[in-house]
Amino acid sequence: MIHEDQIIRSRRRSIALEINDEGRLIIRAPLKASLTEIDAFVTSKQSWIAEKQANAKKRSAASPHPSWEEDSHIPFLGMMIRLCYHDRNYIKLEGMNELPEALPHPADFKTRDDIRVLIPDLRLRVREFKLNYDIPRETEIKQNMLMLEHWYKSVALDILKKRTALWCSKTVLKCNSVKITSAKRKWGSCSSRKEIIYSRQLICLSFYEIDYVIVHELTHTLHMDHSSQFYADVAKVLPDYKNREAALRQYNSILSI
Repeated sequence: MIHEDQIIRSRRRSIALEINDEGRLIIRAPLKASLTEIDAFVTSKQSWIAEKQANAKKRSAASPHPSWEEDSHIPFLGMMIRLCYHDRNYIKLEGMNELPEALPHPADFKTRDDIRVLIPDLRLRVREFKLNYDIPRETEIKQNMLMLEHWYKSVALDILKKRTALWCSKTVLKCNSVKITSAKRKWGSCSSRKEIIYSRQLICLSFYEIDYVIVHELTHTLHMDHSSQFYADVAKVLPDYKNREAALRQYNSILSI
């Protein structure tokens, strides 16, 4: 039996179902729809629900699940790079003098121990400077995540600004500004003022997916919708955009990391 707390009610005319990236069933229903009516609809869609939840589980399994602990790996440009501590008060990327080759490829999240991101050792922040200071695991993970959130945003702003400018130079598409946010529902958006906003999580993916998001949002400077003409213009720039879109959808769960 469906419970009221599983339902999102609004001024809609019909019941609709969706499965989020975690595999959770979300029910959207009219304000006056009864639980009995909603339960009957959900029951009639059990095979569809099972299929979508299985797909969500597969996508989740394919996505990286970083632990954020020392000597673990975190996603960056479609790879899993090593997270290490150092005795400096800044974050540094090591082992990557240049960005990956210009020819994009789908993210595969293969482990790269030769590429490291170095972050300050938390123990060095202790007033008494004791290297044997015992930090609770939960505190270590939380602090690592906070530091890396700022790093992701900074790196994303630099790379995505340059990558957007590159695609502007290759096409007739133009935007007025590029911003980075911590958005967890969308990879990117474009306003009517031609201002593009990217989620900092986009930097976790490879240029194969990144370039699709960039071209997608740039095309919104011409069409503020997803009409057939919009996709026709996307296809002029990226003929394989459907494959890229499918690859991007596979990693939607990264938005909530």
